[in-house]
Amino acid sequence: MARLRILLVDDQQLILLGLERMLRRMRNLWEVVVAESGRKARELLEVQPFDVLVTDLNMPGYSGVQLMEWSLEHRPEMVRIVLSGHQDTAMLHGAARYAHRFLTKPSEPGLLLAALVQVSEVKDLGQGEMDLLPVVAGMGQLPGSPVTSHRVRAFLDDPAAQPVALRGLVCRDPGLAAKALKLVNSAFYGPPRPTVDPWEAVQLLGREELADLVMGPAAPEAEARLRPLREAHLRIARLALAIARAEGAPAPVQDLAYAGGLLSAAGPMILALARPGTEDRDERRVFGAEAPEVSRLYLTLMGLPAPLLDLVGNLRSPSRARLADPLAMAAVHVAAGLQDGEFLAGAGLQDRVPAWLTLEPAEKDTP
Repeated sequence: MARLRILLVDDQQLILLGLERMLRRMRNLWEVVVAESGRKARELLEVQPFDVLVTDLNMPGYSGVQLMEWSLEHRPEMVRIVLSGHQDTAMLHGAARYAHRFLTKPSEPGLLLAALVQVSEVKDLGQGEMDLLPVVAGMGQLPGSPVTSHRVRAFLDDPAAQPVALRGLVCRDPGLAAKALKLVNSAFYGPPRPTVDPWEAVQLLGREELADLVMGPAAPEAEARLRPLREAHLRIARLALAIARAEGAPAPVQDLAYAGGLLSAAGPMILALARPGTEDRDERRVFGAEAPEVSRLYLTLMGLPAPLLDLVGNLRSPSRARLADPLAMAAVHVAAGLQDGEFLAGAGLQDRVPAWLTLEPAEKDTP
């Protein structure tokens, strides 16, 4: 497991001591530094790098939201985790713009430890020419399509606009869909159950949270590389959905197939932005990971549900999947133009592939 430098920030001394004590078992691998105020944390960040920032939100003088906003500008490569019991709506909306993960306080002790282990996994994997953790953590939100972002803004400015139109827009864009799912699956939002369906996610979000989905467009040269990736993975998502529907799969399996196809774009998009011109080079040599692994690690930092992470991470090696539904896994795998005969035969689906490849992609336009 890779070494991490972790900065814990809270204005309550007892909580800091408790967090330090909880992480002490990892002291041979992780260096933990504490700060009792947002201002002190900023002073530390100004002079030394950290891999992870874990901060409370409601601190006097210099809030956790201000600290994360500053760190996004000056330390964008750092993973930002909120650990707070504060429930102020405006503050939570502010934190949503900057944090990778939301954990409530008090929470089960193992949740923070598990989140940090996942960060360590990202750092561990990136053993190529580039350090993968800053690449993945620094991404923040995947850039959305300029056209889709413009339409979302127009929807939010029009009180008479129908919500179904917005749901359709988000379901077509990997960046917007990932952000919506991150928000509704966060501990602060408190969903009744984990969701992988971007359509459902938009239904659960309020107007202010929906406004947080929109971000500025990528630079024109970057957008030229991202557009075909978004389009390709939207086609994969739609064909995977058509396959799941043709097989009579229940709604959760259909949702997983669609989301898996759409959000498997995360890795290719991140790698395309990280080092232009490496598209034809070996991904593992350059980045220490292949695109599906990068997708999984990015979505892991966002706190998305385990079956979705399992599916996107094993897209090229489906036999290694353990949590994703086999039909959803097969649907995305085949829709992506892959055919692992051993996996498909083991799942009893190999004979179905020729029929699947004749299907018309399905629209994600109904609940």
